[in-house]
Amino acid sequence: MKHSYSLFLFLAFMASVAPSVLAQQAGCTDPNAANFDPNATEDDGSCYYIYYGCTDPSAANYDPNATLDDNSCYYNYYGCTDPNAANYDPNANADDGSCYYYYYGCTDPNAVNYNSSANIDDGSCYFEIYGCTNPGADNYDPYATVDDGSCYISGTSGCTDPNAVNYDPWANYEDGSCYYYYYGCTDPSAANYDFNANFDDGSCYYNYYDCYGDLDGLASIDDCGNCAGGNTGVIACVLIGVNSTLEAHQALNIYPNPSTGRFAITALINFGEVVRVQLTDVTGRVVNQQQWNVSKGAVLVVDASLEDGMYLLNVSTESGKRFSTSVVISTN
Repeated sequence: MKHSYSLFLFLAFMASVAPSVLAQQAGCTDPNAANFDPNATEDDGSCYYIYYGCTDPSAANYDPNATLDDNSCYYNYYGCTDPNAANYDPNANADDGSCYYYYYGCTDPNAVNYNSSANIDDGSCYFEIYGCTNPGADNYDPYATVDDGSCYISGTSGCTDPNAVNYDPWANYEDGSCYYYYYGCTDPSAANYDFNANFDDGSCYYNYYDCYGDLDGLASIDDCGNCAGGNTGVIACVLIGVNSTLEAHQALNIYPNPSTGRFAITALINFGEVVRVQLTDVTGRVVNQQQWNVSKGAVLVVDASLEDGMYLLNVSTESGKRFSTSVVISTN
């Protein structure tokens, strides 16, 4: 009985001290930790955790904090990633700047169409080859692309002077046939006729002598058929109406002719008629026109500022008479 009582007291003591002993059990008390100890009453700092990720340091997405590999690792394959490049690598996922491209063109620096940007020759190069390109020449070069003026034809004679009108670039023997343009007045009846001229330049002008024989004089045949006015001392008579014989004899008079643009006109025109005067150039273009109501004397003065040259003078009246002649204007 004594031993039983002692055992009872021991068990009672242990029961009283057990809660305090259990409260002191150390371990990982964090439920999120991999080594969580549900029986631990005091955290001893032993907790550790699992972080999923790539644990391979050589991988592109290596995670130094990962504690458990989740098979997510991937790796960089360097190369050219541009599909348009000549060295495109379909397996590369990281461009290393190695891409290069094909540029087609002429790669020969000696060619006319050399392309400094081309790295692949496409056979388009062409070259300037100087020589004679005339198939009829003795020294014709079928490979020449640029004529260098060296062509010659055996026995080809002609004008070899480049300044001549009939210069023959293929002639290699001067035959004396060269001729040249000499500009001037080619009308023998003109005052400034040039015997040497072979090309008329429109510069001809003419000496006008009136009926009294004066150069550029103002005398003219009046309606009575007499030389009057000017230096004659005769007063011109005027007939009423038109005398067909006189009209045929002296229908229209221009003086002076050539002139500087100011000249007089006399014609068989009735008093009181409206007279129209028109000047046209050699192309038929009207360059001047005037109108008068004719008074006694029937002398009209035309004042036209025109360029030097020959013009056609047309005179028309209300009664239907028409006169035409040429006039020359020269301001030199």
